[in-house]
Amino acid sequence: AGGDGAVAQTPYQATYAALGAANDGLKAINRGVKIAASPTSPDETPQFQALAWLIQGIALGFESQVYDKGFVVTEDTPDNGAVLVDYKAVRDGAIASLNKAIAAAAGASWSIPDEFTTSALELSADKFGRMANTMAARTLAYNARNATENSATDWAKVLQYANAGISTGAAPFDLAIQGDGGNTWFDITKGYGELTSWVRVDQRVIQEASDASQPLVWTSTTPPPFPNIP
Repeated sequence: AGGDGAVAQTPYQATYAALGAANDGLKAINRGVKIAASPTSPDETPQFQALAWLIQGIALGFESQVYDKGFVVTEDTPDNGAVLVDYKAVRDGAIASLNKAIAAAAGASWSIPDEFTTSALELSADKFGRMANTMAARTLAYNARNATENSATDWAKVLQYANAGISTGAAPFDLAIQGDGGNTWFDITKGYGELTSWVRVDQRVIQEASDASQPLVWTSTTPPPFPNIP
């Protein structure tokens, strides 16, 4: 009720905003628009097209995991053509977009400009493709809502994607957003979950997930210290 509705509303709107931006870019490409990171950059349309498909897949995959129903909207969806479907259909839409991203990166020599990632991560086509494979594996593996659906998951396909993912190859890599305690970016979910006066979670969770200096058990009658939030 009231402001608490944001718990469901905010991620829904933010995810579809990302999906809409990706679709707008793909529609422009389909109209023949060429894309480059700057006026002096070469034509970078192929990698931006692949990036948009990746964003499509991640956005739809998130929707399929969090909500019971959603809209599978892509650059090919006609105006007013979106239909509300169940989470399994949204998952399938996510996998279709991720497969496009994987195919677009296969054997390519381009990279994603660091304006769109971080200067610490050179996202080559190889790394990009492996990231898309990992997201596809996670989308399939995390989608089941009960034991029956879990048994019906195509685990061979999950393994196929995972074997081509970020933890494989000659140079495995990891992806992480490094927060700075709230100056530019921080994990607000962890922040609220660690407040002493609101919805602080168990000390063991805080110690293992966020701040190893925290004690596993807090026995004092005074509030525990505020953790360091990554």
